Amino acid sequence: MRACRYLIRLNEGDWPDAHFELRRSDQERLAHVVVRRAAGRLGINFMQDGTWGEEVSFPLPDAPEDLGLILVDVVRDRVAVTLQDQIFPFRMKASRDDLTLHVAAKNLTWQLQAIEPEAALAREGASAEGAAIREIRLLGEQLRLPQDMPRKRIGAMMHASTGGAQTYVAYLCSRALGGEITVIDLDPAEPVNAILAARLLPRARICVLCEAPEDARLVGAISRENGFDRLQTISLREARALLAAPSDGQILLQGTDVFGKLGTEIDAMPSARRAGLHLFSNEARIVPGNRVFPCASARISVGPDWCLNHETAPAARRPGLDVAIAAYNARDYLLDCTRSLLCKGRDDIRIIVVDDGSSDGCGNLVAEHFGNDPRVRVVRKPNGGCASARNYGQICSDASHIAFVDADDFVTENFFADLYDLALYTGHEVVQGGYDTFDETRRDVYLPSYEDTDFAAYPRRDFAGQPVIEIKSRALIKSQPSIWRRVYRRDFLEAEAATFPENVRAYDDYIFQMVTLTAAGRLFSMPEHRYHYRQHPAQDIKQGDERHFHMIHMFHMLLRRSVSEGWEDFRPYCESVVDCINWSTEILRPDLITAFLAAGARACVAIAKVHGAQLFDAELMARVQHPDFRYHYERESAALAHIEDGLFWAQVLPHDYHPDMIRMRQKMLRAT
Repeated sequence: MRACRYLIRLNEGDWPDAHFELRRSDQERLAHVVVRRAAGRLGINFMQDGTWGEEVSFPLPDAPEDLGLILVDVVRDRVAVTLQDQIFPFRMKASRDDLTLHVAAKNLTWQLQAIEPEAALAREGASAEGAAIREIRLLGEQLRLPQDMPRKRIGAMMHASTGGAQTYVAYLCSRALGGEITVIDLDPAEPVNAILAARLLPRARICVLCEAPEDARLVGAISRENGFDRLQTISLREARALLAAPSDGQILLQGTDVFGKLGTEIDAMPSARRAGLHLFSNEARIVPGNRVFPCASARISVGPDWCLNHETAPAARRPGLDVAIAAYNARDYLLDCTRSLLCKGRDDIRIIVVDDGSSDGCGNLVAEHFGNDPRVRVVRKPNGGCASARNYGQICSDASHIAFVDADDFVTENFFADLYDLALYTGHEVVQGGYDTFDETRRDVYLPSYEDTDFAAYPRRDFAGQPVIEIKSRALIKSQPSIWRRVYRRDFLEAEAATFPENVRAYDDYIFQMVTLTAAGRLFSMPEHRYHYRQHPAQDIKQGDERHFHMIHMFHMLLRRSVSEGWEDFRPYCESVVDCINWSTEILRPDLITAFLAAGARACVAIAKVHGAQLFDAELMARVQHPDFRYHYERESAALAHIEDGLFWAQVLPHDYHPDMIRMRQKMLRAT
C-alpha cells in the first residue's frame, strides 16, 4: 500500500503563491496544493488530461510566514494537508498502489518520509473547514492533547513529533544511556522528547523545565490525559541544583538553547561529573568544542547546516586539537609562529613543538618563553628531516584532531580553534582555512593565493561569523601542497595509513596531500581565515639544488598508491605532476634541468603505461612550459613502446633519480 508523508516548509521572501504537486505527468497532476499569500487561503486541486478540476479552498489558519511545517500525508487515494492543528482532506482520482508519483514544487522545500498507513493523519469525515487535532501519533501510539491547548502549541507538538522525533529516538538508541539517569528537558511548549524519553528509558527520572505557570499546567495536563506518572516539572533553580549536585548518575540535557539557559552550570561541572553528561540540543549559535567536552555524548544542532554529533571518543584520544610544529634551526620565526597558534580561552587547542635536532637553541627558546603555559609542549629528537618531525609530532599527540605547521609561518587569530570547531560540526575528515603568501620584501606583504579567484563564486554558509565553502578534492589535488592550513581527524589518518615519508628530506607533504584529499573526497574551507605562508631566502623550496629530485620519488609513490587503492580518474593527478615539473624547472640550477626533465618524463611515461596514454593529450602537454619536456617524453615512450602496458609499471622505479645519485653524477661531470 502506498503510504508516505511529505514535510514542507515555505521559502522566505515575498512570493505571490507557492505550490506542491504530485504528478504522473505534466498533463495528469493528481494533487495540487497551493498557498495564496494575498488571499490568505489554501487551495487543493487536480489536473486530468491537461484540464484543471474545481479548486477546493480553505482559509489559512495563520500568515504564511508563521505556518511552520506543513504535512502532506498520502495513503492510497487519500491526501491530508495538515497546517498547525487543522487537517484539510482531499481524494485523488487514482488509487492504484503502483503509480509512480513525481513531485513538482515552487517557493518551498520538501522532504519525503515513509510512514505506516495507520499513522497518516487523513481522517474520513473531516469538515470542509478542517478538523481540529486533539491527538497525535508518537512511536506508534496515540498521544492525547488537552482540549484547551492553544492551536500554535498543538502545531508545535505535531511538528516536533513528525520532524525531529526520529532523530531523537536514533540518538537515544545509539548512546550508552540507561541505569540511573536524569533527563532535564528544556522544551515545555512541545515536550515530545520528554515523553519519548519516558517511554524509552524506563528507569530514568524525567524533568521538564517550566519557567512559566502555563507551561507547568499544560505539561501536567498532558501527563494526566495519557496516564503518565513519571513526568515532573522543575524550576530553573532546581535544574541548576541538579547539575551542581555531586552524583555518579548520568544526566541528559535536552531541548532548545541548552547552553543559553544552563551554559554557566555546564561550564562549572568538574570533569568527572561531565563524564556522565549527555547533550541533545538545538542552539542558536555555534558552541565551541571546549564548552562541549568533556562529555559522554552530544548532538548539538545549529540551524539547518551544522550538527556536532559525538559519541564517546576512544580512551586514548582527548577531545581537542594538537598543532605540531616541525622546527629545525627556526630561532628567527618560531616564537611568532607559536604565539599566533594559541587561541584565546581555548585550552583544548595545544601546540607541540618538535625540535628536530636544532643547533640554534630554538626549542629551548620556546620552552623558556612559554614555560608557564601548559598548552605549549616542546619535544626533542635527533635530526631526521621535516617528515620525521611531523610524524613524531603525531606520535606524541593524544588529541582527536591534529594539524601540521611550518615553523616560519603564522596564522590569523583563532585560526585553529575555528577550524577545529568546524571539524566537529561537519564531522569531516579534513577541513581547511585560506592562505596567502607573506613576503616582507614586497610593498604589499600579503599576496592572496589563486583560491581567492578560483573559489570566489562558491556559495557561502555562515559558521560562527566566518564564511564557509565546500570544495571537492579534485579542485585542490591540482594545487600546491598546503597541508599546513588543514585540520585532520586522527582516526582518519590512521585508517588511511597517512604519514610523511621519512626517506626524503624535501617535498614530503606532496604524497600526504594526495592521499588525504583523495580519501576525504571533499572538505569544508574557511577562505577568509588565513594561514600566512612566509617567503624568505632560506626556504627549502627556494633552493634550486638536487633535493628537487625527491619530487620524482613522490610521483612514483603516487602511482603505486593509485594502483593499490584502485583510483579511477587519474587526470587531476597528472595535472598536478605537470604543474610540479613546471615549478621545479623554474627554480632548478641550469645544470640540473635536463636530468630533472628526463626523470620527470620517465615518471609520466610510467603513469601512461598504467592509466593510459590518453591522459597526456595535447592539452596537458601544452601546459608544460619547458620546450624540452616533450622531447624527453617522446624519447622515453619510444624506448619503452615494445613493453606492454600494465599495473606492474607502478613498481618499476628509475635507478638514477635520487638526489645523492644526482650529486655524485654532477661531481663526476665536473671532474671530467
